[in-house]
Amino acid sequence: MRVKPPAADDRRERDRGVSDVLGFVFVFSLIVLTTGTVVVFGVSGLQDARSVEQVSNAERAFDVLAENLDDIAVGDAPGRATEIRLADARLGFDEGTMITVKADGKVVGRGTGQVSTTALTYTTDDAQLVYEGGAVFRTERGGSATVRAPPVVATRERTVVPLVEVTGTGPQRGGSGVVLVRADRVSRDAAVNRSLSTVTIEVETDPRRVGAWKRTLDDLTPTTCSVANATVRCSYQTEVVVVTETRVTVAYEE
Repeated sequence: MRVKPPAADDRRERDRGVSDVLGFVFVFSLIVLTTGTVVVFGVSGLQDARSVEQVSNAERAFDVLAENLDDIAVGDAPGRATEIRLADARLGFDEGTMITVKADGKVVGRGTGQVSTTALTYTTDDAQLVYEGGAVFRTERGGSATVRAPPVVATRERTVVPLVEVTGTGPQRGGSGVVLVRADRVSRDAAVNRSLSTVTIEVETDPRRVGAWKRTLDDLTPTTCSVANATVRCSYQTEVVVVTETRVTVAYEE
């Protein structure tokens, strides 16, 4: 008995069926692969973008905070309040900076002539923002950078250094709400030295921020500053030295 070979049309139908199955498997695999890639890399990218935006928003808030404290230190404002959104960050106080201004080796100032100030910190998993000594710094694993320079004027003719001594009170705050940071002036003194002298600005700070302080003072002063341990020192000739010492209390509330 002879078997009739399959017709050409039947072979084409079977080939088409196999092609449809292979095509479905290929498209389905591509969808699964694309979905997995989006889940693995897309979510990570969204988290990174969220973290960057979070710190950028905090930078703007700290810039406003620094301006408000400038109004207290060198302006007529007795106090200021600044809103800062935590967004899963931590707000607190830390050991800050010792700033000293000397003329020919003698401290310039009607008070102590130097300021030991508390640092206000905003800390996330990836970065930290710090307000200290009139400046705002951003510290990450790769190092530190200046977000806002202190209001220092330093030339061969005139040097003006507003020293802001911050005393912080209150425990560290965390969460995702809005915190109101209140700053109030306690006192302010000023001293002037009008003789030609060698002025020295010294900043003793956290080792993580000493590099940023040096770069900042290099830009502000007419000399190249040096670093010894965690102290930045800048010395140069100037005709007039003006130092203001403002003591400010800072507290926060939700």
